[in-house]
Amino acid sequence: MLKKIIMGQVIKKMKPNVPKTKYDKAFRDLKIAVHKAKGQKAKTDQTIFEFKNPKFKGEKFTFDSSKKKAIKKSDRKKGDK
Repeated sequence: MLKKIIMGQVIKKMKPNVPKTKYDKAFRDLKIAVHKAKGQKAKTDQTIFEFKNPKFKGEKFTFDSSKKKAIKKSDRKKGDK
């Protein structure tokens, strides 16, 4: 009961991010681009740190460029059927 009340209040307080003007759309795209750039910078910083500290790195880099998206075990099992 309490969970339903809290969830309803949270949903009412959240405003959707629906851009209405060209300016709003451009601003939304800018926010997304900045967020992606921050993530890429963090990955680069981690790789540089591991390059300078080989003891920390171990065998492979954390964000190895050769890594591709891995298929989950559950998805592999679904494909076998």
